Amino acid sequence: MESPEKQKLTIAELPYLIEDFQLIKKLESREQLSNFLSMIGIGIAVIGGLILIFGPNSVMVSRSGPTFFEMLLLVPGPIISVGVLLLFISSHVAHPVLSEIEAFITQNFELIDNDGLPSNQGIIRGKIEPEGHLRLVFVPASELTG
Repeated sequence: MESPEKQKLTIAELPYLIEDFQLIKKLESREQLSNFLSMIGIGIAVIGGLILIFGPNSVMVSRSGPTFFEMLLLVPGPIISVGVLLLFISSHVAHPVLSEIEAFITQNFELIDNDGLPSNQGIIRGKIEPEGHLRLVFVPASELTG
C-alpha cells in the first residue's frame, strides 16, 4: 500500500537536500561507539596474540591456584576471543541506523518520471553530508545490476 504523503521527485529534482536530518546524528554517535569498540577489540586481540606467540613456555603456579595474570599467561586464547567478539559487535553497531535511513527514504520519497508515473529508470539513495545533512541522489538502474 502506497503512503499518500510520499514526496514525489523526478530525476531533474535530484539531488535533493534534507537539512539537519536527525538520524545522521544518531549514526555519527553509533559510528563513534563502533570505532571505540573496534580499537579496544584490536588492542585486546593483539595483546592475546602477543601472549600466545611470545608468552613463556611454562608458568609457575602456587598451591592456592593461579593469579589473574598467571591465568592470562596460561590460557591466552580467551583473550583473543574477547577481542574478536568486540570487533564483531563493533561491525554491527551502526548497521541498524543505516537501515532506518534507507527505510525513511523508501517510505517518504518516490521517484517518478515526467508524466507523474513511478519511474523504473533507477532508485533514490541517501548520501550523508557534513553537518547532519542527507542528500538524496539518483542511482541509475544500470549501476544497480552489476
